[in-house]
Amino acid sequence: MALSLFSVLALASFFASTIADHEAVQEYSWYKDYYPLPEDYCFNGCYTAADYVTFDVTPAEDADNYYFSLCSNDLKIKSIFYCAQKYCTYEQAVAGRNKMSPECEGNAGFPLPTVDSMRLSQQALDQISVINSTTGLATAPPEGLPLTTPIVPDQEWVDLSIRTVKEFYFNWDVSFDFSFALIGFWGLVLLIGIAHRATVFLGKAPGSGESSWWLWARKNLILPATFSKHQAEAVAWTYTIPPRLESIILFLYVIMNFVMCFPAYNLFVGNQYYAAKKLQLARYIADRTGFLSIAQLPMVWVFAARNDPFMWLTGWSFATYNRFHRWIARISVVHAIVHSIAYTVFEFYKYGDASGYNLSWTAEYWYCGGIATIIMSLMLLFSSYFFREKFYDLFLMVHIAMSIIFFVTLWYHVKIFSGEFNYFLYPCIAIWSIDRLLRIGRTAFISVMPRFTKGVKATATYHCTTEMVRLDITDFMPDKKIVPGLYYYLYMPAGLRGYESHPFTLCSWRRSVSNATSPTHSINDKEVETSDRLISSEYSPGEIAHTMLVRPYAGMTGRLQKKLISSHTSVTSSQETVFLEGPYGEKLDLSNYSDVLVICGGSGITAAISHTHFLMAENPDTRIRIAWAVPQRHLPDDICANELASAIHTNRVKMTVYLTSAAEEEAHDPAKLPVHPPYDIKFGRPHIEGIMRQHRQIATKSLAIVTCGTPQMSDVCRKAVGNVLGEEGVEVGYYNETMVW
Repeated sequence: MALSLFSVLALASFFASTIADHEAVQEYSWYKDYYPLPEDYCFNGCYTAADYVTFDVTPAEDADNYYFSLCSNDLKIKSIFYCAQKYCTYEQAVAGRNKMSPECEGNAGFPLPTVDSMRLSQQALDQISVINSTTGLATAPPEGLPLTTPIVPDQEWVDLSIRTVKEFYFNWDVSFDFSFALIGFWGLVLLIGIAHRATVFLGKAPGSGESSWWLWARKNLILPATFSKHQAEAVAWTYTIPPRLESIILFLYVIMNFVMCFPAYNLFVGNQYYAAKKLQLARYIADRTGFLSIAQLPMVWVFAARNDPFMWLTGWSFATYNRFHRWIARISVVHAIVHSIAYTVFEFYKYGDASGYNLSWTAEYWYCGGIATIIMSLMLLFSSYFFREKFYDLFLMVHIAMSIIFFVTLWYHVKIFSGEFNYFLYPCIAIWSIDRLLRIGRTAFISVMPRFTKGVKATATYHCTTEMVRLDITDFMPDKKIVPGLYYYLYMPAGLRGYESHPFTLCSWRRSVSNATSPTHSINDKEVETSDRLISSEYSPGEIAHTMLVRPYAGMTGRLQKKLISSHTSVTSSQETVFLEGPYGEKLDLSNYSDVLVICGGSGITAAISHTHFLMAENPDTRIRIAWAVPQRHLPDDICANELASAIHTNRVKMTVYLTSAAEEEAHDPAKLPVHPPYDIKFGRPHIEGIMRQHRQIATKSLAIVTCGTPQMSDVCRKAVGNVLGEEGVEVGYYNETMVW
């Protein structure tokens, strides 16, 4: 929360400083206001030609200011107007003058005269010397002789100048249109997602059958991994490959970006800006990729926000949005690198050596652009799967800090265009700021406001045998109903690293009467007879409790574990101040299914707990089956004595525990097994596809498969569901609740 507040304040301070800047800020109404339109080309062509001529005038007071030198040069201004009178229509001259006047007045304080005030009689205009480009360029010092009177460029020179202006800004026009097309692409993708979401609400109930084309789409496009079975599991610890349909969308987007880099480069001899074709090509590619790079940013920010309304409108998971965020950002970085390389080549070609290139680094827009590109490249490197998985907290802090540096340097990089590219930057500021403020608001509502009543203390309990931390947060949400599918970001503000947050699934359950007073009751203190399952078929819930089951790793959870085990007892607990940000996700109601199979691993049992208690209350007929892979039996014993105590002994709930790391002697010695456990025990890893087929055969009308576990388990489950779909049997729904970092 502190880091989010810092981000908002940093951006607000930066934005306020730019408003106070005395540089001219464009008062625009549409994105083409910055550069000349077709009706301005003729006047701009005259300006381009006349600008190559050197006139004998007293140097301007501020000679380093281009517009000051141009607009204060009376002979040059007259030459432009006389040229426009000779070659342009009256309307073209007025339009061109109106486009140029704000630049002179805003940047130099010299408003241009009107077209009418500069108009000559035809006889007087015929007296003005007409020169060609060779003569004009020969006026440049040191060998040239500056002119002392206005001139008019000849027709050929003006035509070349007009074509130069036209082709240069045509490239800009196409680049802007392509940039907005990229945004339109994602707008269309989101629109399709929203339309699909709407059809879900109006669709058939599970068990009523599904069309053959939709079954084919699920089996071949929506569910499968792109290649083989790898989707959640990283490739070479570097990156993950999205599911097949997402990969197809991203592949089309990559092709779209690639194709947009090349059209509309009209190179010609006689270009008044850049004589050599290689100069023209380098500049055009640099501009195009610069446009395409900055155009990605609004989508990068949209798909990174936790509080994204499109997430609810489409029903897509945060994992899907996060994958889009990463791949769009990678495309933006590639464009930025090409943009920088092309401009570097352009500068070398332009000056013929490194002197001009070295001089470019003294310009603010240039070195700020260089810094922005370097920062983007480093962010791409440090956001690889390896760093996110091994050093998530450090990654997140560095990622936010580098994002701020990148954004500020990018702002100053494009500031020379007087706001033309702010159409892409302002949405980023708005999205980021609103998201951070909503995060702070959500955290305050759940975790700060209760301090005035019951406080924000959670009971943290650690079992050395289960190696799991249980956070009891019931007092935070005493009236909260059981809603499967929700998760919260957990902060522990004590200490210097209180800004760290991790997402955890909310585990909501009903305490039975026997353990309603203690959320940490152990199965060792509660003997369960086998006959209980036969005679206790009714669900007799007690109060609603809310916990989070935390598997300690490095960082915040590791520090909590070390604190709890300091007393050297098997079970330790303490009161911890925690902040919760959320809820995120959305309610996952599977009560329309006749059967629900939850396949989970380790702490993924949290998904099974919430679904079990929700379904027991919502639908008296839904049967719940849980297949749980866990290293040792201590954790299942503990969960059955607490979170599942009021449900595991009914006929509607059956759990099979797969002990993946059980000792060999334990597997063969019945005396070492728990006495009458309320679950079936099997040894070794579960055969997930076989489990799915088995439960599909015994399902009465429809089967929902919920998975929650490691990335490797998630990939195996996804592939298994794809294999099962299309086979004879009841309708199958698939829901993956694996948390993605």
